Amino acid sequence: MQWIPAGRDDASSFQRWSEAGSCPRCRRRSLAIAIQRGGGQEIFAALHPGEDSPQGLECQVERLARKRAALMAEVSSGRASILSESWFLARPVDLPPAAGPVGPTGRLAGPPAAMGALLPPCCGQCQAALLVHLASAGAGGSSSAPPEERRPSEEFQPPEPWWRESRTDFIDGSGLRHLRLANISGRSISGPFEAEAREMFGRAESLLQEQGAGFRDVIRTWIYLRDMERDYGALNAARREFFERAGLRILPASTGIGGAPQLPGCRAALSLYALQEAAASVAPRASGKLRASALTSPTFNEACEYGSYFSRGLQVETGGQRTLYLSGTAAIDREGKSVGPGSLEIQARRMLENIQGLLSGASAGTAAAVQAIAYLKRRADLPRFQHLLDEAGLGGIPMAIVEATICRPELLCEMELIAVPG
Repeated sequence: MQWIPAGRDDASSFQRWSEAGSCPRCRRRSLAIAIQRGGGQEIFAALHPGEDSPQGLECQVERLARKRAALMAEVSSGRASILSESWFLARPVDLPPAAGPVGPTGRLAGPPAAMGALLPPCCGQCQAALLVHLASAGAGGSSSAPPEERRPSEEFQPPEPWWRESRTDFIDGSGLRHLRLANISGRSISGPFEAEAREMFGRAESLLQEQGAGFRDVIRTWIYLRDMERDYGALNAARREFFERAGLRILPASTGIGGAPQLPGCRAALSLYALQEAAASVAPRASGKLRASALTSPTFNEACEYGSYFSRGLQVETGGQRTLYLSGTAAIDREGKSVGPGSLEIQARRMLENIQGLLSGASAGTAAAVQAIAYLKRRADLPRFQHLLDEAGLGGIPMAIVEATICRPELLCEMELIAVPG
């Protein structure tokens, strides 16, 4: 494929890229947004099979891998590294690995963290979609750290198959350390689900601690549940217990969604994103000013008020720049009740109102959005849902729209979003 520059937004310093064609059924096309950060670049992209999409999942996955290679070569001119990938698939399939990140501490973790679940694109013709997050080390970021400063990431083996635990540890040009862990699970798969969920969080905590980090550094989690309606309550109980024991002052943003984890036999899988200021000896440009704060909206209440345990969103500030990470957001009102049961129109509009409320609380709007994932319970709702996204100004951003079970039986749609205000 060929990536075509689609214009620059001077107000936000975004450089937009697009492929020429789109899928005739769902109208999705591969899109990327590049942002300048600390002398380097951060790229958010969504890759789709395209207008002449080949039949068969394996062929579509191969095409997405080629688009991923073109993304790295053409959009980043070969300077950016993949921090993480999110694959959305109609069924299990082997995936071609991507090259791992290279930063100030050298090549660290083999292939990048790849999270995924069996969440098929709603299109029907598209059987796979891929979201990619990339960053470059920036000016002066290519020198290696002394051996004693290297993290022990070299011990991590490339995931085989792709869906086993995978990790990325990367320091960008602004001195920000990105730590991604994917596909973490519990081992008590034959007992009560709450025990499996506790083990899942405990395993994540151990992996973070091995890297000199903790849940205090986690800004975002994704949890895929094989049976959302049966196990979501137990997940919330285990998560609340774990986070309270950890003494978290600010809860991560999160998405909990119904989609079979690729991990055989597991009922849940956790992926997470943590950020730290790198040690000055590794990244001299580290500012020491990484701050995170919770986002709220007057249009709906806090998840903690009705049994869940996560922030509606987080604002992360570093080096004078802000990034907003919005949790999976649905049609919830100020009392925590579901709005418009059975009506996609009513629910989607309320979901978008809640998203706008979170953005407005950070003095931002939909023009700042750089990447999103939307979850639909009913595939047939896709055309109308896309029209509502267009109305809200969100139709032209890198996005995957996949079929999934939402956290409540009556809910029909949910959406998570990343925004970078100017």
